[in-house]
Order: sequence, then structure tokens, then C-alpha cells
Amino acid sequence: MEMSTIEPKIFAGLSWRQIKAAALLVPLYLVPFGLAYWQLAPRGVPIPVLLLVPMVWSFPVCAYGWYRPSGLMPENYLGFVYRFYMSSRTLLRDGQPAHVQLSAKTQMNEH
Repeated sequence: MEMSTIEPKIFAGLSWRQIKAAALLVPLYLVPFGLAYWQLAPRGVPIPVLLLVPMVWSFPVCAYGWYRPSGLMPENYLGFVYRFYMSSRTLLRDGQPAHVQLSAKTQMNEH
């Protein structure tokens, strides 16, 4: 394991990134759930359905705090993904590419 990939644990086994994500999840999850419960529970909507709605938009924050794709921090990984999809697909090894001319005839002999 590389030393630059280690994040120090600050409080309760959580890193700063995880603490920030958890602090952001409280209002992002509990406030919409409380509003939905206050408005929709008296109308007969089951509570598990009410729990799923805020969970959907909380997922990116959870991924930022706890998911480490290929051992990289999310901002580094997203930079690599962005450059991969936005770069040209031509990879040059030595200098400029030579012009390749294809012949119109087939090179296959039939017997």
C-alpha cells in the first residue's frame, strides 16, 4: 500500500473526508425524509418507500466519502475518467503517424 493513499483516522475510525460526508448526509437525508413523512405518511404511503427517496440523492455523497475506486481518492479518479473520455483516441508512440494507403484489390488468391 502506498503512503499517499492512507488517510488518517480522526474520530471514531473516520477520516476527514468521511466526517464531512456524514455531516452533509444528515441534512441531505433526514430533512427530506422528515418532510416526506410529515406530508405523505398520513396519506398511507409506506415508510420504506419514504426512506428510499432521500437515499437515492444521498448516494453520491456516500460514494464520495467511502468509495475508493482502484485505491484512488474520488477527485483523482474522476480526473482520470474525465481525461480518458475527453482525450483523442489516437495514441502515438514515435512522432507523427505515417499516411497509410490501402489498395482497392483484395490480396486473396482463389483456387
